Formats: sequence, structure tokens, C-alpha cells
Amino acid sequence: MSRDDFNEEQEKACKLTKTVATLDMLSFFASAKGQVLAGSEPDSLPTVRLQVMGRRQVMITDKKGLAEFMNKLHGSSYNSAQLGTYFLQMLQSDFDKYLEENKVYCAMIEPGTVLFTPTNSMVAEKICDDKDAVGLRVCCLPKTNPENEEAALSHLLSNKKGDSPASKMWAFLLAYFENIKP
Repeated sequence: MSRDDFNEEQEKACKLTKTVATLDMLSFFASAKGQVLAGSEPDSLPTVRLQVMGRRQVMITDKKGLAEFMNKLHGSSYNSAQLGTYFLQMLQSDFDKYLEENKVYCAMIEPGTVLFTPTNSMVAEKICDDKDAVGLRVCCLPKTNPENEEAALSHLLSNKKGDSPASKMWAFLLAYFENIKP
């Protein structure tokens, strides 16, 4: 194995370790009333969010499609923060052009709502009414190559006590959805 191969393997292992740590984390989110923001989830992973308090108006689009659209219009590459700012401040004429080739999903998220955010999404949101928005978030397993998925799943399931925050959230969500009849 060459030094370059070793460094590449080491880099892959570090990325996987970071992703697994993100997967094994239940997080609390809160946004102040009236706040307008945009961004992507940790490591652009898919997430499930449970809204506990307040209402959020959300728009979700594919980050790659947004970056390609901006590059076509403005001829440059952009980081995630710049994409979020652009998504929030896009002119109506640009937004109409964007919709010709891309999808934007819109929803009002209220207490008790569970929202799934796909991999590599850009999310814009506005906190509505006179209440802060509060909830819980957990990242999902990405559908990537089988080695990464298997390693991440093995790590999550290796917690013998079953008391990691992510394990508890997943247990709650699975029990919740098993009790819902279509």
C-alpha cells in the first residue's frame, strides 16, 4: 500500500467516524419567533425532526440543483452558507426559472408534526406567530455504499444498554409509526 493509498483510507475512516458520531446524536433545535434562516443538516445527512412547539413555514430543495442553478446564472461555485442566503433572497423571476428544472417542497410545520429532510437538502424556514419554534432532530442512515451503511448501523446497534439519545429517539419514532394505521 502506498502512502497516498494509506492517507486516502485514513481520510475515509475519519469521515465515517464523524458521520457515525452525527448519526448517534439526538439534538434539540430552537429558533426565535420571526426568525428567517436557511441551511443544511449536519454533514448534509437526511434527518427526522419532531416539532414540539411553535410553527415553521419550510421550503426544501436539493442543494446540488441549487448550486448548479446559481453556477449557471452567476458563473461561480458557492459554499453552503452562500447557497442558503441565495435561496432566501432569490428574485421571483429567478425562482420561477429555478422551478422549471427543480423541485421545491413547501409545508407548514406545527407541533406534533414529523418532518423528514432528504440527503443533501437546503432548507429555508420562517418561524411563524409569536412563539419560538422548538423540537428534536435525529439524523438517519444514508443510503450510501454498503460498507459505510453497515459500519454506521453496527455502531448504533452496538450500544448494549440501548440508552444513546439517538437509539431512544428511533425507538420512540418506530413505536409511534407502528401504532398508526393507514
